[in-house]
Amino acid sequence: MNLIPMPTLVAAGLLVLAVIFAWMFQRLFLRMFGVVLVPENHVALVNKKYVLVGKNRMLPDGAVIALNGEAGWQADTLPPGVYFWLWPWQYAVEFQEFIEVKDGQLGVIDAIDGVPLAKGRVLAPAIDCFSFQDARKFLTGGGQRGPQVSVLGPGVYRVNTKLFNVRTAQATTVGIDEVVDAQAHDVQRAGGQELEHVAR
Repeated sequence: MNLIPMPTLVAAGLLVLAVIFAWMFQRLFLRMFGVVLVPENHVALVNKKYVLVGKNRMLPDGAVIALNGEAGWQADTLPPGVYFWLWPWQYAVEFQEFIEVKDGQLGVIDAIDGVPLAKGRVLAPAIDCFSFQDARKFLTGGGQRGPQVSVLGPGVYRVNTKLFNVRTAQATTVGIDEVVDAQAHDVQRAGGQELEHVAR
């Protein structure tokens, strides 16, 4: 049995360390010059640290997500790619892996920002926002904060997790010869009366 000489092992170890150091240094070096490399299967969440001039310097009262370039977490995320002018003294960037909802699961959404949930409601109504992948469209389209009636089916999603909390839940499978007895926990008003939907 031939053993690898110790000098060869040491040289190999040093080479691996050099590659790792070079990779880390490259990212840090580029970051210093405002360059952000968003890796595959990630989105970048951008936090604008401050705004010195302009009318949109601070978030409106009660708001969590910035829509007009205010200081704070931005509604728009950055998909995989290379981005410039994100100077580290003004922008903090956080990478978030794509949200994966596996087969047999559902993604349950809770919005942190938006219009306050209507009085008496438990779930916020559905908003067309590309399966919660367009935070701007959700907020400008009247999306309400709180638990959402819409859920995510199996798939991979680019979600701004500074706006949406996502948790997975096991889906219930109902056979063709089975009946489900379920009662709704939310109500809808019609003609001044509360209508509670009960599915049997």
